[in-house]
Amino acid sequence: MGKYKILVQCNKMWCYLFLASAIVASAYANVNADDMQYFMTNDRVRFFQIRSGQLDNLGVNQNYEVKVLSHGWIDNVDSSWYEPTKDNYLRRGGATIIAIDWSRHAGGLYSTAISRLEAVANHVADKLMEFSSVTGIPLTRFHLIGHSLGAHLFGFVGQRILAVRGELVGRITGLDPAGPAFENRDPSRRLSPDDAWFVDNIHTDNLAGIARSIGHIDYYPNGGSRQNGCIIIGCSHNRAPLFFFESVVSNGFITVQCNSRSDFNNGRCNNNARTVMGENVNQSLRGDFHLNTNSRTPFAMYTL
Repeated sequence: MGKYKILVQCNKMWCYLFLASAIVASAYANVNADDMQYFMTNDRVRFFQIRSGQLDNLGVNQNYEVKVLSHGWIDNVDSSWYEPTKDNYLRRGGATIIAIDWSRHAGGLYSTAISRLEAVANHVADKLMEFSSVTGIPLTRFHLIGHSLGAHLFGFVGQRILAVRGELVGRITGLDPAGPAFENRDPSRRLSPDDAWFVDNIHTDNLAGIARSIGHIDYYPNGGSRQNGCIIIGCSHNRAPLFFFESVVSNGFITVQCNSRSDFNNGRCNNNARTVMGENVNQSLRGDFHLNTNSRTPFAMYTL
C-alpha cells in the first residue's frame, strides 16, 4: 500500500525523476552468489540445502543424472511444480534433483528480473560447475529444466559453462520459455540450440510464452496457445510444468512431427516421425512436434 501512496502524492517532476532513478538503480543492483539457494533431493536426502564446502560429504551417486529445476518470474522454491517433479523423479529412480531459488531477483519488476538474469545465471553456472567437479558427475549428465524466465536463465547458464569449461551441458528443457522481451532477441541473449547438446521446449501460451521454435525440438500441445480446460489468465503458461512432470513417469504424450497446427489437425502429418513429449523424447529427432492433451490430469491422452 505504501508505494501506491507515494505515487499518488508524487506530483512534481523531481519526484518522478527520483522514482525513475530508484527503479534504474534497483535494476542494476549487485547480484551476489549467496542470493541464490540450492536444495538437493535424491534417494538419500530430501530438500537438503547445498552449501559450499559440503559437497564432498553428500554421497551423491555418480551414475545418476542431475536434474536442475528453475522457477520463473515472481516465483520461488515453493513453486507448485517443484515438489511433484521431484517426487516423480524419485519414483522413476536414477536422478539427483537440485531445485534453485533465485526469488530475490525474480520477485520484482519483470524488467528488473530480466536485467539481472545473466548475472544470476553466472552464479548458478559456477555452482553447477563446482557440483560437477566435486561429485565427478560430468556436465553432459546435467539436465536443466526451467519454467518461463527460468528457461532463458538456463540458456545463459549453458553459455557461461561453455565459455568457462569449453563444454556443453547435456540438455536444457524450456517449459513455455518467457516471450515478452525475448521474442525478437538474438539467440545469444535467450535460450537457443547452442546452449546444450539437446534443447527442447514445451510451448503452451503464445502470449506469456515465446511463440516461435527455439530448440532442437519444440512441442506445441493443443497448438501451443490456450490449453484445454484453461480459462483464467496464467493457466496455459503454467500448464507446461504440469505436462513435464507427468512425462517423467508417462510415455503417453505422443507427438507427431508437423510444421503447423492446421496440417496436424487435417491429418497431413500422420506418416511423419513420432516421439513422446518431455522427459523421454527421442533426442535424435529435430523439428516441431504437435499433439493434443486432455483438459485435466492425467493430461496425456494415451497410457503407455
